[in-house]
Amino acid sequence: NFANYEYTNYCVSNKFSGILDGQNTSGKVSKISNIGSDGIEIKQPLFRELNNATFRNILINGFTQQIENKDIKEKAYLTGIIGTTTKGTTIENIHANNVKITIKAENNNTDLFYIGGLASIIDTTVITDSSISYYNDANPTSNIKEISNNRLSAAYVGGLVAYSKAGKISNCYVRNLYVDLKAAVSNGFGGLVGQYQNGNIKNCYATGQIKSNTQNIGGIFGISRYQSD
Repeated sequence: NFANYEYTNYCVSNKFSGILDGQNTSGKVSKISNIGSDGIEIKQPLFRELNNATFRNILINGFTQQIENKDIKEKAYLTGIIGTTTKGTTIENIHANNVKITIKAENNNTDLFYIGGLASIIDTTVITDSSISYYNDANPTSNIKEISNNRLSAAYVGGLVAYSKAGKISNCYVRNLYVDLKAAVSNGFGGLVGQYQNGNIKNCYATGQIKSNTQNIGGIFGISRYQSD
């Protein structure tokens, strides 16, 4: 239980290249609860980079990420559970419920935002049987939003993944996604994937609403380049 675990950077800051399997010998899946609740600020992804790794069988019940301009010091900013993945990584049976990402980008010096619930950037990665369900109450409000009424300089936004290069995504879904963001440049705002290059997406869906002043908005992906199935 991460409810009382406070940190200001990545939970795993180095490249992770092994196998993280949450299933125990009795077949039960590991649960992590209330990440970022009760005023504890989560400012970075839990994993900075999965490098030729296997990440599977984990349920995250409650993930709140709260970003303020004083935290934004890099040229490209990452959100979500996983920052980036590299060639050979497999993500399987990872589910997160009650996800909420809030950004306050006043006078920030960040050139680019990658905003994704599961991962910011994936490269030649397989994602299967996984989901992100965003925070939702009786009166749905935005669960990915910028709260200071400022525009982001440029952004990729996806309910599951912000940017996918040669990714293979199957049997995945996003539920209750409500985006409210302004951006000077949209590199793709999508219900499932913000911008998608090569690879394939099969048997996936997304529900919710995306509100923005930008173009390149889609229910599954905002921008699709090159080959896709």
